[in-house]
Amino acid sequence: MGREVLIIGSSQAGLQAALDLADIGLKVQLVEPRPFMGKNEEYLLPDYLVNRRLLEIIKHPNISTWTNTEIQELH
Repeated sequence: MGREVLIIGSSQAGLQAALDLADIGLKVQLVEPRPFMGKNEEYLLPDYLVNRRLLEIIKHPNISTWTNTEIQELH
């Protein structure tokens, strides 16, 4: 099994970590418990920058996104 990273939540830090880790070649599983990733009160960036980052994540070949998903158990 290759090296993979699990990131729970699509906060500003979570999105940036996903991009940074994927860019160095790690496979990233990005899990968001809400139905949608996107703008919420904690983002300090303008909407257009958040949307650009979300597009980069969705298109990145090393990132798999899981929305409306909760982690029940890890092994």
